[in-house]
Amino acid sequence: MTYERVTDVCQIFKEIRENIDDEFKQIFSNVEESMLEGIIEAPRTVGRQTARNHIPSDSPEQYYKRSIFLPFLDHFICQLQDRFTNHHQCNGQTTITYSKFS
Repeated sequence: MTYERVTDVCQIFKEIRENIDDEFKQIFSNVEESMLEGIIEAPRTVGRQTARNHIPSDSPEQYYKRSIFLPFLDHFICQLQDRFTNHHQCNGQTTITYSKFS
């Protein structure tokens, strides 16, 4: 039962990943509306950057989508699949082994 729920959650996040532009636009606009003051700005970038990632973007929204949201989403999906798919396979093998010896 837990495995099915994890599969459902993975599917939801994969759908978000497929519709990344619309999903992030909604998140970003909610953040902009909830800010009391200030403007969301992307960090300053230079032509040749060696100390951190240089992510080309035309807007702060595009910068944060590429630098934070996409990597986080991909990592989260991979971790769910790695942790729970392996766990589900192990449980299946244990059940088969147990039934042979009982």
